[in-house]
Amino acid sequence: MLRGMPVPRRLIDFEFSPAALAQRIVRGALERDMVRMHGGIVAAFEIYGAQTAERDVFAAARRLAAAFSPACHATVAEAIGSHARESLAG
Repeated sequence: MLRGMPVPRRLIDFEFSPAALAQRIVRGALERDMVRMHGGIVAAFEIYGAQTAERDVFAAARRLAAAFSPACHATVAEAIGSHARESLAG
């Protein structure tokens, strides 16, 4: 049986670091790639929990998005808010 190449732990840690997830969320908004943006938000909630994700990922994503444009900030803020509301309701 063939196995895939093992992925070094530090690469996994980097791919899902708060900074990487914030960048993924904003990149998704800028490129209108809702799957990428959604994936970054969901990963942040699942990996870090709601409070840490808000502090370490979402606040950074909102700041970064605001640096691009008000529209980008609005898209990111609404997507994060929508996911937060869903997690509270569910």
